[in-house]
Amino acid sequence: MNLRFIKQLRKVKTPINTFVLKNNSNTLSNSSKSFKKHWREHFAQRYALTSPPLTNTEEAEASNLLHECNSHQFYYKCVDKEITEKEFKTALKKSRRNAAGGLDGIRPSYIKDAPSEIIKYIFNALKTAFNEEDLLRSLKTVLICPFLKPGKKDETDPVNYRPIALLSQFLKLFESILYSRISNYLEGFCSCSSEVKFHDFTNGFRFERRTLDNI
Repeated sequence: MNLRFIKQLRKVKTPINTFVLKNNSNTLSNSSKSFKKHWREHFAQRYALTSPPLTNTEEAEASNLLHECNSHQFYYKCVDKEITEKEFKTALKKSRRNAAGGLDGIRPSYIKDAPSEIIKYIFNALKTAFNEEDLLRSLKTVLICPFLKPGKKDETDPVNYRPIALLSQFLKLFESILYSRISNYLEGFCSCSSEVKFHDFTNGFRFERRTLDNI
């Protein structure tokens, strides 16, 4: 590690400024064990994934879309192919050097400054994960950091905190590669298909477009 990186580490501060927290019965707790338990219960209850079952119409639409993708040769040529070293290096270059790390604490700067042998090992690991359609469970585990919302003065109430999810940088590299492939395919930028798959009025989250274009 170089001197600049060590100085960056010293600037890192915890997002939580209090060690006293209200639980579900509004009683205060300051023990480390119960503190973590209250946070876990709060976010599990507030952000539980309880999606309603699909309707018959939604199931039919999903089935038709899957059938269309399976019969579309361009889709597999552009999207479902082995990850290349060029794609990996492009994704690594796009990553912000000082972005926060996930549960493993690894920042993009760690990977960017790593020896070529380590870079090659990470590339091969992601390529294997894609080929075998299997990601490590640890890469899919999110670190939740609560930040006090602006204007909220009661630091003991979990409701006053905004959860920030920190993903593993390895998972972010993996997602960046897949996002680039799917986006290029849908926008008609890939070499195997120049057909734009989006409706012309679809402007949100698209290249050089914005939702205000519809107004």
